[in-house]
Amino acid sequence: MQRHPLQLLWCVLTLAAMALLSGCCHGLSPHRLTLPAPTRHPPVSPIPAALRDSFPPELENYFNDWKTWSDAAPASTPNPSVATALPPSSSALGFATENYTKTFPALLQCMARDGLSEKLRNYLELLALTHQQQAILSETYHAVDELQHAKKEALPRLLSSAKQLQRFQEKYQKILKDPNAAAVNVELTPWLELWQNRDPIGVLPSLWQISPNPSSPAPSSDVHTAVRFSALYDERPVVAQLPEALKKHRCLWLRQEFATPVVASGRCAFLILPELPRSTQILLNGTPLAQKLSGKPMLIPLTAEILGDHPTQCLELCLPTKLLGEALLPICLAAGPL
Repeated sequence: MQRHPLQLLWCVLTLAAMALLSGCCHGLSPHRLTLPAPTRHPPVSPIPAALRDSFPPELENYFNDWKTWSDAAPASTPNPSVATALPPSSSALGFATENYTKTFPALLQCMARDGLSEKLRNYLELLALTHQQQAILSETYHAVDELQHAKKEALPRLLSSAKQLQRFQEKYQKILKDPNAAAVNVELTPWLELWQNRDPIGVLPSLWQISPNPSSPAPSSDVHTAVRFSALYDERPVVAQLPEALKKHRCLWLRQEFATPVVASGRCAFLILPELPRSTQILLNGTPLAQKLSGKPMLIPLTAEILGDHPTQCLELCLPTKLLGEALLPICLAAGPL
């Protein structure tokens, strides 16, 4: 037990994969695992009493910790306007990633015990896999939430956790059938593909000025003229919060300024857009961008000719009023080869 924690984790995962090939016939399928998780559909059901009677003390402490955190987790009122796995709800954010880090050693201690029954060992190995999946999902939820609040440091974290979730789903999706992890992976994969060979620069501010017309932002003193580009779970639908003078318009313009990105010679800056309606119009410094939206996450190169000599850039998007704030993620800036 003196090895590096990451080495221990890979040992656990290797053991689990082997156990899954030989141990599933013992009646402990993944949907019977008991683990509080940041999920709307907990993959939880009671553990057979005979198995619980043989739990090591560390495992009892493990479950007691999770019960305490679960009891303290905030409840979320279902939002019928959110039909996607993202953005995360407050209940999904109620499970901190640190909870998983803190409790994982208890599983390792249990697995290191001698004399465990085959059923209990198989259960522990499956539980370790489920624990790891939920830890990655929790990290992803928190990174998305922080990115929605325009925290630049969250972008590398989201890229890392999204890649981990993608790899984990490729290996274990058929075994650990958590619909939330699968849905988050499906939603993030097209966006994640745009980051290949590109480095994160930053994320555009979360609040955008809104107006019926391009290049005519409303006074910044009017709190009703700013909306979040990617609305939070409890903020949706955005249209319900707009003043009546704006609700009557079928489409509205969002306006944001950002510092002109500086990249090394031979590299190009890019806008990475989340999925937006095909009808979205995009202006940069008042000039329409030639790219046609595909209805999927999209990459737009910002060449020197497009950026010009401006120290700041003005980005404007025209969106259907009823779809304001529906973007899964904010607009990000990246750098890479053209």
